[in-house]
Amino acid sequence: MMPKRKNPEIRLLDDAQLKKLEQYIGKNPSRTTMGIAFCLTTGLRIGELCALQWEDVDLKNVF
Repeated sequence: MMPKRKNPEIRLLDDAQLKKLEQYIGKNPSRTTMGIAFCLTTGLRIGELCALQWEDVDLKNVF
């Protein structure tokens, strides 16, 4: 029988950390920081962002 795997504890950013990250992203635009901003605002995980294709994006119904 395999030993049970412990799930790692999920740690969220507090408000001060989030604000600091947003400020950094604003001052350092790059593909990486824009990807992080996209994930922060949409709730996507990094793997989901990496798997996106243009067919997945509907710019006509954004709002």
